[in-house]
This record gives sequence, structure tokens and C-alpha cells, in this order.
Amino acid sequence: MKRNLMKRAHEIARNLEGDYRARMSLALRQAWEEERRMKMKKNYAAYHIDGSKANEFKVAAMKLFANPELKKELQWRMCNLDRETMSFDITTGPNTPKEILELAEKFGTGKNSYA
Repeated sequence: MKRNLMKRAHEIARNLEGDYRARMSLALRQAWEEERRMKMKKNYAAYHIDGSKANEFKVAAMKLFANPELKKELQWRMCNLDRETMSFDITTGPNTPKEILELAEKFGTGKNSYA
């Protein structure tokens, strides 16, 4: 894994300009971020919330917002917001609170697995 990470960092650094140490530092950060993102996607799924259900979802989500921990967790899991259609995805995984998982399954129009 580390060997592939260093190879990827060198590929990225070649395309950057400036001092090689600085380029390599940035490239390593980016390569690690890519690695973390790929690892996260293996165990996660995304539920797509269509814009037509956005208002209903908002009402149900407000009930969860009473608990600050669930509010933070739900906000962290919402991604790919399209402001024109008001659609977005909710990522779920092995440590997702059951309340958020139930909400995603109730309002989600489709499940995209990253497994």
C-alpha cells in the first residue's frame, strides 16, 4: 500500500510546479486523501434523496435535529447537494445511527453501493 501511495505521489508531483520538496509534500497529502476516500467507499452506500421529497425529508430531519449528535452526524453524511433540484445523497455505513439509516431508507429513491 505504501509503495503504491508513493508511486501515486510521484505522479502527482511531476505535474506540479516549484520546489520538489514542496510539490512532494502536497502530492503526498493528496495521495493519502485519495486512499482514504477509496477505503471509505468500500464500506459505504449512498441513498439518493430526490428533490420532490425534499420538503418531507426536511420535516422528518428536524425531529432528529433535536439531538445535537444526530444533527452533526446527519449534516456530515449529506453530500452532492444540487441546489437547482434540491436533491442530495446520504452516505451510510457500518456505524450509521439507526435513526439516520431509517430516514435514508424511507425517503431515498435509490441506493448506490460503493462495495
